[in-house]
Amino acid sequence: MKKLSFILIVAMALIGTACTKSEATSTEAATRAASNQNKFEIAKVINESDIDPAIMEFVMTHFPQTGIFHCYQTQHYYKVKLDDRTHLEFTHSFEWVKVDCEHSTIYTSVPTSIVPEQITAYVTANFPGKAIEEIEKKSFGWEIEMKNGPEIKFDTNFNVINGGGNGGGNNSNFPEINTFVSTYFPQVSIQRVELDGNEIDVKLTDGTDIDFYLNFIWQSIDCEHATVYGSVPSELVPVQITEYVTANFPNNHIDQIEKKNNGNWEIELNNDYEIVFDANFNVIGGGGNGGGGNGGGNTSNYPEINTFVDTYFPQTSILKVERDGNKYEVELTDNTDIDFNLSFEWTKIDCDESNVYGSVPTELVPVQITDYVTANFPNNHIDQIEKKYYGWDVELNNDHEIKFDSNFNVISGGGNGGGGNGGGNNSNYPEINTFVDTYFPQVSIRKVERDGNKYEVELTDNTDIDFNLSFEWKKIDCDDSNVYGSVPTELVPVQITDYVTANFPGKHIDSIEKKYNGWEIELSNGLEITFDSNFNVTGFDDKK
Repeated sequence: MKKLSFILIVAMALIGTACTKSEATSTEAATRAASNQNKFEIAKVINESDIDPAIMEFVMTHFPQTGIFHCYQTQHYYKVKLDDRTHLEFTHSFEWVKVDCEHSTIYTSVPTSIVPEQITAYVTANFPGKAIEEIEKKSFGWEIEMKNGPEIKFDTNFNVINGGGNGGGNNSNFPEINTFVSTYFPQVSIQRVELDGNEIDVKLTDGTDIDFYLNFIWQSIDCEHATVYGSVPSELVPVQITEYVTANFPNNHIDQIEKKNNGNWEIELNNDYEIVFDANFNVIGGGGNGGGGNGGGNTSNYPEINTFVDTYFPQTSILKVERDGNKYEVELTDNTDIDFNLSFEWTKIDCDESNVYGSVPTELVPVQITDYVTANFPNNHIDQIEKKYYGWDVELNNDHEIKFDSNFNVISGGGNGGGGNGGGNNSNYPEINTFVDTYFPQVSIRKVERDGNKYEVELTDNTDIDFNLSFEWKKIDCDDSNVYGSVPTELVPVQITDYVTANFPGKHIDSIEKKYNGWEIELSNGLEITFDSNFNVTGFDDKK
């Protein structure tokens, strides 16, 4: 929509104010009545000539360098997008409730004429140099978001209730936290403090993150990304943990430390090696000798895992072992990942990122799976293999996934690989093959996978299609396609095509989905539109 001629329209509005207000009241009443008759008719496009003068005057007053791009009415709000990508929301009484300038190409912050002076004064004093990108009126008061800064909530009296604190200097609203930071991190200061459920999250100006319980006892300290403190201060680390790390990992330091609710401790070293200690400081996960600080060598606390790695991965060694629930997670020095159950039987092997082993060792792959891959994907190899409750799951180096049942019958992702590319419309599902041949003849099927009550299909141009178990298509997404720039028109109901052509000329449909109560599409400009089963528009959602 072109920029609006505000002055002319506002002048006309001043002449007929009483009439306009009466019409607005009648219109709003009619909208509520229509909403009661049909719960789906809660959103509609507002034509340029029908936008209320109050909205236009607001834009002209506070955003004089831009104009209205589009406006639509929902059940509770008027939503307005400006030409510079600022987003506004108004109540049906035309009072603004939200201003978002985060993506604006002109206004880098919310105009000060909109922001209450108490909030402006607070931000200026506590976060000098920070700009307010978004402001919203809430039931409890106000909420703002700053550029490269925290979100802050104020009550109706402009008292900070979340996210406050001094943006430079240890003058937060929590003296206990101020004292802690001044004592153990004297070279930096508090950037923000935020209450998150039963924790208080603190971020320091060097990037250190600290979590406190509500009684102000620290829970975790993370210096991994700190620009000043390269490791957790030694005064905060139990001496038993310090001695263990010094003896076993002499060239490493502690980046993170966390107290667990069960009394355990967990640390992470600067080589990403994680170690878990119980309440008595016995190593219960990830231990072993660091071999001069690299965590290598197959000398973990688990002989069964050591033997497995020595047998099948002799050219590499164990980087870390960690227990996670009912499994052990093992990372090797070549980036191979292996999962074991608590009986030390392997359940998953992932060589996708290995710089030594380019594929899963053949000794670990059932011969039936090896034979199938060799016959159908002769130029590919197995990057990952996992034992599943229904059988097996493998992934090839072309990202093609194949599932087998316990008798090694292919149940998903099968088909001839066409010389190893996984392409060709020869999946195990003739209905899907025919659909793709008919509507997407320039590409082929990369993979087919059953997920619950649907089949998920990925084509070689990155188009994604979902089918139900009766092989009726449910969703088509061409957003990432490098061949088909839009959903083929033969698949789009003519009513939807006509609506888009009439209201959004020059835009095309990137994705379409059949819903239980109608349809949903997304246009090439990121706008989502929903229709009921009679193709009446029921909603909009602007994703950009």
